[in-house]
Amino acid sequence: MTEQPTLDVEMAEVADLVVDPHNARRHPEAQLAKVAASFERFGQTKPIVVHGSTVIAGNGSLEAVRRLGWDRIAVIRLPESWTDAEVRAFAIADNRTSDLAEWDYAELVDSLGRIGDEDLIAASGYTVDEYDSLVAKLQEGAFDEQGGESGGVRSTPSLADYGERYADKATRLLVCEFPNGTYVWLVDRLRDLRADLGVTNNADVVAFLVAERFGEQLPPRAEPSPAEAPTAETG
Repeated sequence: MTEQPTLDVEMAEVADLVVDPHNARRHPEAQLAKVAASFERFGQTKPIVVHGSTVIAGNGSLEAVRRLGWDRIAVIRLPESWTDAEVRAFAIADNRTSDLAEWDYAELVDSLGRIGDEDLIAASGYTVDEYDSLVAKLQEGAFDEQGGESGGVRSTPSLADYGERYADKATRLLVCEFPNGTYVWLVDRLRDLRADLGVTNNADVVAFLVAERFGEQLPPRAEPSPAEAPTAETG
């Protein structure tokens, strides 16, 4: 039986680590930039995996922290007793099992809409244009009932389906369409207003504008349902 890693996390010197020369996973520039942006915003939240001094899982992360000028990175070490074949099989499995996962795009759009703040959306790995594209595809019915790519337009009204599917959600995403030039102008003005008002999302800007125009406050945000409420992790 293969010796199991102990999962002891330790800090390693970035200069002492090398990328896997046999890594079958390629990291294009756009992806590395997003990984680096995530590290810069959130820090390292999970260790990379090494065998000796070679990174087996997390080669993109190593390249990203090098760009950021980090000296150390958290690692988990595979047992030295593992054969090269075992190491290669693990490296492929680490990437292959991720490939087999699927997005629920309706949930993704909903989650990005809840984030609201452009900088945080960018740190999550999506540009505003990519988010807008997802919203447009959702409106056009380009996703199937499970939220995956349908390969065609659905015969049922996608926004109605979306509303029914998320009828128990405590919040909603409001979608407005603008020509590109108007959209760029609007995004800039909203960013300025967020800074002036000291708020972090566009929803609070809208609440302020509604109160200023009509003298009425928006109703308080509903508390999340038990299914949506965050749970505390133990251990």
